[in-house]
Amino acid sequence: MKKLFCTLFTLLWILPAIAQPQTPPPCRVLLPSIAERYEGECKKGLAHGEGFALGRDTYRGEFVRGFPEGHGVYAWSTGEVYDGEWIEGRRDGFGTFSYRVNNADSIITGYWKEDRYVGTEYHKYEYKVLDSRDIDDTRFLRMDHSGDQVRIRFYRSGVENSNLTNLLLWGDSGYQSSAFTGFESITFPFTGQVTYETSNKIGTGTLICKLMFVIYEPGSWEIEVQN
Repeated sequence: MKKLFCTLFTLLWILPAIAQPQTPPPCRVLLPSIAERYEGECKKGLAHGEGFALGRDTYRGEFVRGFPEGHGVYAWSTGEVYDGEWIEGRRDGFGTFSYRVNNADSIITGYWKEDRYVGTEYHKYEYKVLDSRDIDDTRFLRMDHSGDQVRIRFYRSGVENSNLTNLLLWGDSGYQSSAFTGFESITFPFTGQVTYETSNKIGTGTLICKLMFVIYEPGSWEIEVQN
């Protein structure tokens, strides 16, 4: 009898707790600027699917694993609006950016990559060699994403090649740098060309070299040219 009483008492204590509506776990947004409040679809505790997020700024659209991804509209507290494609919380793909400058409405339409505007045309690659003559290999290195210059270095057998004559540079924007071989204050996409002469590896003849290229992605670039 005492055992039965204890069982009934335990059930009476547990059942009300079971009957209480269970509060679903919070659904988080991982982009801090819109992470204060979220309404929408959720998966494993993260915004996933269609939703609306509010913080310092606002976003309405698609989410993947807590970040804006897919199509969505992001409105900054300062008034700018981006309506377009996202990947991992960054503008990436086609979109329209609206803003005001000098009390006038302005719109930029085109493609973004890693949260940076890259132009009105989509380019699969960051750069492309348009023409190469008497050059063994060319290596393009983006040193950072915020610059606007292209530095060109010349190598032979792993060391810098200073044996160059008739070096000529041409670019479709910016100007030739006085501090290094290359271009500064350029705009992207940037098309450049370099021509020069150098001896061949065994010193028995002269190579007349030419490299013509286009770089689509903004940044500070270094091009290594091997002979």
